[in-house]
Amino acid sequence: VDLGYGEKTVLKNIDYILQNGEHIAIVGLNGAGKSTFLKALAKAIVPLKGKIEFGLNVTIGYYAQHVAESLDEKSNVYDQMMAKAHPGTSPQDVLNMGGSLLFSGDDIRKKISVLSGGERSRVALGQILLQRSPFLVLDEPTNHLDFQTVEALTQALAHYPGTVIVVSHDRSFVRRIGRKIVEINHGRVTVYPGTYDEYVWSLKSGALALRDSGTHENVESAPKANGQQAPKGEKINYKENKKMLDRQLKQCERALKEHDA
Repeated sequence: VDLGYGEKTVLKNIDYILQNGEHIAIVGLNGAGKSTFLKALAKAIVPLKGKIEFGLNVTIGYYAQHVAESLDEKSNVYDQMMAKAHPGTSPQDVLNMGGSLLFSGDDIRKKISVLSGGERSRVALGQILLQRSPFLVLDEPTNHLDFQTVEALTQALAHYPGTVIVVSHDRSFVRRIGRKIVEINHGRVTVYPGTYDEYVWSLKSGALALRDSGTHENVESAPKANGQQAPKGEKINYKENKKMLDRQLKQCERALKEHDA
């Protein structure tokens, strides 16, 4: 598929099969098209080219900023969660979900109109989790949430039996949720079949492979990656090599911070 808006194409030639039960984190620069990708999966926009097909009886739980903004101001936390819950959900299930999202005691009866932005986000997340959809599409679910709520959400999603696809600037959250990484960059979608840490390692490996000529001589003096030893008589300065790698690691970490900013 190609994705975009009107005559503007944001992402091109996406060809991917999302398997049941996968937990995927989407990474990429701001404006790269992460939210566009999620909107297409959530059926909020139609592909410019190609089509997206879903399995039989697949329903989607979609979280984005507008979901929290569309809550009924006259209702309360409990009623809003129950209104979107799966038909088999009991009142106690709603109370338990409210408690896990820090709406315990009388807070579960709070009016939506008096809630803060973070509290509204929690209600919207509770609605989505209570739907028991086999496919969750979450765009920045950790925004406006405090540490305790992020922790509760992380644990809930880590054990979620369905498919989860998420965008978040919270790297700790991404690290714990994403069992596979999808990178969006320059209009392309690339799949990394591993964890966030393995994805970061691959970025660092790529950075090492693309070192500038000023460090190239040091690279050649290092042991070969495939386990071969340096030629006899060639001295390896391990101390200098370590310093060089430490510098490059810091550069990569700074680049990742800018990447996630």
